[in-house]
Amino acid sequence: MPTIPGEKKKLISYKIPPLLEKKIDASIEKGDFSSQADAITAALFFFYDSKEFEKTIDQKIEGKFKEFMNSDEFKIKIQESSKIVKKMN
Repeated sequence: MPTIPGEKKKLISYKIPPLLEKKIDASIEKGDFSSQADAITAALFFFYDSKEFEKTIDQKIEGKFKEFMNSDEFKIKIQESSKIVKKMN
């Protein structure tokens, strides 16, 4: 796999656990990545993209929930449930 393109990169230091280094090196040998740096960069992109996706999904669910709570369908369900509860008492 070619190097991940982008802007000029900044050098940082990172002490990697041996198990992760073995997994990254195995991925490089398979051709998934061209370097340890590319593997770590891809993992970080995946992490942050996943967080952004999760946030988007949460916002959509919250919006749909609020929409349902304000709907006539919800009001009818609440009224029906209240009638059932009253009959039980």
